[in-house]
Amino acid sequence: MLNYYVAEYGYSGERLSGELTIDRVGPITAEEYGQVLSLFDFTSDYVRIKYIKQMTVESGHDFIDYCHNLKTIKKDFDILNSDAYGVTGNKLLITFLSFIRIFQDVIQNTLAKREDERFDDYKVFNTLMYDDYLGYRLCTRMRNYVTHFDVPLTSINNSLEGGISLTCHKEQLLQYDGWSSVKKEIEHLPSEFEMNEYVGESIVAIEALYLKALENYFEKAYSCYNKFQKWQSEHHVDRAIIVSIDDETEEKVSLHPFPVNTMIEFFKELSKHPNYDINILEKDEINQ
Repeated sequence: MLNYYVAEYGYSGERLSGELTIDRVGPITAEEYGQVLSLFDFTSDYVRIKYIKQMTVESGHDFIDYCHNLKTIKKDFDILNSDAYGVTGNKLLITFLSFIRIFQDVIQNTLAKREDERFDDYKVFNTLMYDDYLGYRLCTRMRNYVTHFDVPLTSINNSLEGGISLTCHKEQLLQYDGWSSVKKEIEHLPSEFEMNEYVGESIVAIEALYLKALENYFEKAYSCYNKFQKWQSEHHVDRAIIVSIDDETEEKVSLHPFPVNTMIEFFKELSKHPNYDINILEKDEINQ
C-alpha cells in the first residue's frame, strides 16, 4: 500500500541548474490527491489540441518553404529529374490537406465530449473562417479532390527569373464535380496558379480556430489556478509535489508533480487571443 505526502520542491543554488530538493510537509489521502489532480484534467485536452495544431501548421510551412526554395533553382534545372520536384511538392501539399481534416476532426471530437454550449460557438466560428478565407475553403475541398480524382500540382515551370514553380491546372481541377460552391471561385482563378498563398491563408484560419478552441477551457483553467493556489496555502507550500512511499519497504519512493507548467503554458497561449488580456506570471513570481 502506498502512503502519500505533500512536499515542497526547490533547487539548491540557481533555479533549474542546482540540485533538486524535496522537503516532506505532511500526509495526504489518496482521495484528496486525486481530487487535486483532477483540477488539471483540462490539460490533457489542451495538449492534444496544441499538438495537432502544431503538426498542421508545421506541415503547411513545410510546403511553403519547399516551394520558396524551388524558386532559388534558376540555372541548374534538371529536366530529366524534374518529376521529383512534383512528387515532393504534391507529397507535402497532400500531407497538409490531410492534416487540415485531422485538425478539424480532433478539435470537434474533443470539444463535443465536453457537452459545452461553446462548442456551438466554435462550429459557428469555423463556418466564419470557411467563409472568410478562400484558401481554407479551397484546401478543405481539395483533400476530397485528391482522394477521389488526382494530385493537385500537375505542372512544373522553370525560368531564369523566377526559378521553379509548381502549379495547379484550373481546367484539370474543374473536371472534378465535388467542389460544391468553391467551383465557381476556381473558375475565376488563373489557368495555372500556385498554392502557396492559399496554404498560407489556411494556416491563418487554423491558428484562429486553435485559439477559439482554447476558449472552451478558460473557466476550468482559471478555476484550477485559484483552487490549486488555495490548496497549496492550506498545506503551507509554494511549490507542491506529491511523494508516494511503499509502507511495506519504505524504500520505494516516487515523485508525482502536478502539471502546473502545462497550465501556465495554456494561459500564455490563450493570451494570444485578441479577446483575452492575460498577465502571465512566471512560477517564481507566483510563489513569491
